[in-house]
Amino acid sequence: MDLWTDDSGVTRWSARALMPVTQQAEAGRLSGKLKDGRLVAGEVEVANRQMGPGGPRGQTLVELHGSGDLEGLDGPTEA
Repeated sequence: MDLWTDDSGVTRWSARALMPVTQQAEAGRLSGKLKDGRLVAGEVEVANRQMGPGGPRGQTLVELHGSGDLEGLDGPTEA
C-alpha cells in the first residue's frame, strides 16, 4: 500500500490485491489488515487488472486507487 498527499493537499493511496477473476466491480469499498495489525478501509476504484496465478480461471492482480481519508490508518497497532 502506498499513501501520499498530492500538490493540492488531497490524500491519495494505492493498493494491490489478488481477487477472483469473477470479481468485475470497478469501484467499491476496500478493507483489510496491515502487517502491523491495523484495520484500514476506504473507497476505491479499479485502476488496472493483470492476470494472476491460475490463468484466466484463477485470480487477477488488481491495482486500486483511493483518495481522501483512509479509515483506521491512525489506529493502534498490535504488540
